[in-house]
Amino acid sequence: MNNHIRSFYRIRYQKRKAAGVCTSCGKEEARPGRVTCVACGIRATKNSTNRQRKLEPLQKALKICRYCDCREVMAGTRWCGYCQERRAEQTAAYRAARAKRGQCVDCKDAAVHGKTRCQRCLDRQIRAVHTYRDRKNCSLSAPGSGTSNPSTSAA
Repeated sequence: MNNHIRSFYRIRYQKRKAAGVCTSCGKEEARPGRVTCVACGIRATKNSTNRQRKLEPLQKALKICRYCDCREVMAGTRWCGYCQERRAEQTAAYRAARAKRGQCVDCKDAAVHGKTRCQRCLDRQIRAVHTYRDRKNCSLSAPGSGTSNPSTSAA
């Protein structure tokens, strides 16, 4: 595409955005805090989902990052090291901001006083920890594993 056409699309986008209409179709009013109308937003989501469904098997076969689509993935993940670090930094930043505001770091509800999670998320986390420990202890005492769980052995 030549520069003239690019500048036309760029100017049209900026004008529509400033007018508060959908930057895609230019017919409907844009959703609050967005630049597209509901219909164009739904269409864009469907297109993006379909495109990702087509790309995913190829990305998996080539072992490339699902986010940046250009680097090799780290073992056992879907992302490269760079994207994994960025994701961890972004997660830490929004969790810190939520904790500072007194919100649950997982769901934005009001956190329990002195904690960083609401009661529902605390309960879910406790269940997950217990499930993990149960699985870990079960695998330690599995027959034929050569190890035994000290809590179940006779004294």
